[in-house]
Amino acid sequence: MSPSRIPYRRAQSGAALLVALVMLLIITLIGVSAARTQTLQVRMAANVHNRHIALQAAEGALRWAEGNLLQAVYTSFESNANGLYNVDQNVATPYYKTVTWSSSSTSVISYTGPSLPSDNYAQAPLFIVERLPKVVGTGYSISVDQSGSVPSLDVFRVTAQATGGDGTATVTLQSVFH
Repeated sequence: MSPSRIPYRRAQSGAALLVALVMLLIITLIGVSAARTQTLQVRMAANVHNRHIALQAAEGALRWAEGNLLQAVYTSFESNANGLYNVDQNVATPYYKTVTWSSSSTSVISYTGPSLPSDNYAQAPLFIVERLPKVVGTGYSISVDQSGSVPSLDVFRVTAQATGGDGTATVTLQSVFH
């Protein structure tokens, strides 16, 4: 190398290196941000899936309990225990808000019906059945008819609760039918 080129090299300030480092830093930040976004999306998708498992299990328990009511499997509501309750109109808090929703509790009924589409829930779905006050049937007047009686119907409130696969998602469903 000739001595005449050395002063030219000393005049360089290294701007290309600085620009390259700044660009590398920006690309790294974009990559880290994309990775964090992807991780968050995976967690959200897992939570939605977990909730859907709980929803399917609660829906299955709810429908199974309704079917058992139609077949007169549940008849002993007078004792107000073992998941079967008579609603007292003088009590302000309904039973579904006061029972212990745990598979070890005797205040709820565990689902033991047919296999559900998603059997990978944390615990078996639970439910209770409350017999509500009788109501007048559709199409009838509440006044006494010619025979002296008003036809009435039994009304039930079924509340089912289930958890998802890892136990973090809980779904409670309720139906009222006669």
